[in-house]
Parts: sequence; structure tokens; C-alpha cells
Amino acid sequence: TSKGYIWEHDWVFSASIVAQIAKKVNSFYVKFVRKCLFLKELIIPETITTIEKYAFSNCDNLIEAIIASSIQKLGSWGFSDCGSLSKVTFEEPCHLTSIENYTFIGCKSLKRVSIPSSILSIGYYAFGTCSGLKDIFIPSSVKSIGGFAFSDCVLLSNISIPSSVTSIGKCAFKGCTSLKKIEIPSSVKQIGELLFFGCSSLIEISLPFKINSNYLAIQN
Repeated sequence: TSKGYIWEHDWVFSASIVAQIAKKVNSFYVKFVRKCLFLKELIIPETITTIEKYAFSNCDNLIEAIIASSIQKLGSWGFSDCGSLSKVTFEEPCHLTSIENYTFIGCKSLKRVSIPSSILSIGYYAFGTCSGLKDIFIPSSVKSIGGFAFSDCVLLSNISIPSSVTSIGKCAFKGCTSLKKIEIPSSVKQIGELLFFGCSSLIEISLPFKINSNYLAIQN
């Protein structure tokens, strides 16, 4: 269309067709490319500024996504349940300010993620159930980590929380069964309940002297 790059959901495109359209499009947003079963690589052109919610969800064979620096909004569920997605690159300078709710939930092949330094917040379930995730870099720009953000990332053994973070939502690290050690910086003033619920390998936690939490953060 004249304003957007829209494919109705459940249509099936070959990877080559998707690549050709992506090179020619002159538009502002991407919406409903979900369930493109043969899409393996995604390069977002510089003409695009917005990726709408659900845009690439359930693209089961998508392996790599390169997100252009022109993107100013990446909607909730944008890449949810892309089971083969193993690499996500945010081109610099990145203009995103948040990783929205559920953006990468269920991306079980995603192993490493470097969050760009423009990000201020990580949303609810943003990386939830990314069962292959081993390493994540959180920049010092991030101020809040949402509830369940990294829940059930069972291979995540180490995570460094920068001193810019002031709040961590409930169950943010629930079920991270490989997590062994974590330090919550003194900048954090609020943590949610059951923060480390089910973290069965956790042997060392460093918490600030003063912190507000209405519920038990550590259990089981």
C-alpha cells in the first residue's frame, strides 16, 4: 500500500519472493507477515520505521533477522514463537527505546542477544521461554525489566544487571534453572514477587540493603 507494507496473516511466501518485495518497498510499516513458513532470512529496509505487533510471529523457519536502524517501534509479539530464529541484529544507531511485551517469547533457538544502548525498558515476557538463550547483554541505558522478562530461559547461567536499572518485575527470572549467581545493584528500588522462583541452581544472590518487595522474591 502507499502507507504500509502489509501481508495478510497465514499466507505462505517463499524466501526469494519476500526478499524481492523487501528491496522494492517504499513504505513506513510492516504488518502481518506472520506464518511465512519458508522465510529464512529477514532484512528490514531503511524505508521502514515501524514493525507492528505480531508482524513476524510464527515464522517457523526464520533463522536470522537484521533490524534496520530506521526502526523506531517494534511491536509486541513482533517475533514471537519463531522457533528457528537464532540470530537477531540491531543495526546502529538504533532508535528503539523499548523491547516490547512478548517480542521474542518462544524463540527457543535464540542463543545470544545484545540489546542496543538506546533501550530504556525490557517488557513483560520479552524473552520468556527462550529456552536456548545462554547469553544476554543488558546495556546501562535500561531502567526497568518487566515481569517474566527472562522466565524459563533454562540455559541462561549468567546475567549482569547494570546500575541504571531501578525496577525488576515479578518472576523476571522464574525457572532459569541454570542461573547460578546474580547481583542486584543498589540502584534497584523495587523488585516483584517470586523473582527467582524455581531457579534450582542459584547459589549466590547479592541484594541491595534497601529494597521494596511486597512478596517473597526467592522460593524453591
